[in-house]
Amino acid sequence: MNKLKKIGLSALAGSLVAVSANAGEMAVTGSAWIGFGQTTDTAATFNSMTDSLNFTGTGELDNGMTVTLFYEIDGDAKATTGNQETFDTHYIKLDTDFGSITYSGHGVDSNLSANDDKTPNAYEEAWDAGTADADNTLVGTSLNDSFKYDSPSFNGLQASFYYAGQDDGTNVVGAYTDIGITFKPEMVEGLTIGYAEGEKDESSTLTLDQDTMYVTYAYGPVTVGYQKSESTTSTSDVTYNKAFESTAYSATFAVNENLSIGYGEFEADYESTSLSDQESSAFTASYTMGSMTIGGLIGSDDNVKGVDSVDNDKWEASISFAF
Repeated sequence: MNKLKKIGLSALAGSLVAVSANAGEMAVTGSAWIGFGQTTDTAATFNSMTDSLNFTGTGELDNGMTVTLFYEIDGDAKATTGNQETFDTHYIKLDTDFGSITYSGHGVDSNLSANDDKTPNAYEEAWDAGTADADNTLVGTSLNDSFKYDSPSFNGLQASFYYAGQDDGTNVVGAYTDIGITFKPEMVEGLTIGYAEGEKDESSTLTLDQDTMYVTYAYGPVTVGYQKSESTTSTSDVTYNKAFESTAYSATFAVNENLSIGYGEFEADYESTSLSDQESSAFTASYTMGSMTIGGLIGSDDNVKGVDSVDNDKWEASISFAF
């Protein structure tokens, strides 16, 4: 643990001690997920299991500010090789009348990452499931030891700023920053418009400029969405996951308070003329009964990573529990 983390934890501990005993509390929640699926290049098989326990400590300071300490113990984060941590997402957050400031050791999304695909779905995005390569054409990155500021909402308008140092695995290559704006106009209920942009130094010679814009609209049981994203490079590097434009659109329908269905498409148009456009589409559905959710996806990925005729027909089903 570095000095900054120690200072943050010490300050938090002091804050919690300083308030009255009934002003601080610790809550524990958890979840478990079991899923399986199939693509054209793998046999039907048990796919994955995740489980986590979330510990949230909150305390109110004498000046009215609220401090939150969050730690997630995730079974997937157990050390198997190297120095992988048992703790997954963990952060300290200070809420004030002027917005919130979050220091994240790990797991808090940047603005671009949080908005990489905001089109609605009933289970997962169209590019999800199947081969992992199909979801590599997304904007944004999230780094450890980051700071994020979220402003209060002013008539439906909210702004966010994210900052983190970064390295290429050996040397520090500069800071990563991005900004995000979300607008939910009070005069148009159900409408959300969002924008985010950022700059990432992948090395001393390669910089990525990325941005995304989306709009979603909910009316009764129907929600529709459209999103456009772009990534450009500072060099001639135009590999499939560096220089591209992507388009996503989808719609969902809430059949009743328990059952939802949806359909979405995602297309990546690569800058390199030697690469074919990657296209993904999927039908999704989910059914919730109390703390249990059953969900699934069936779809396809075409020209994965821009390689012509590298296609996947895919399906996935899962059951999850929240407690």
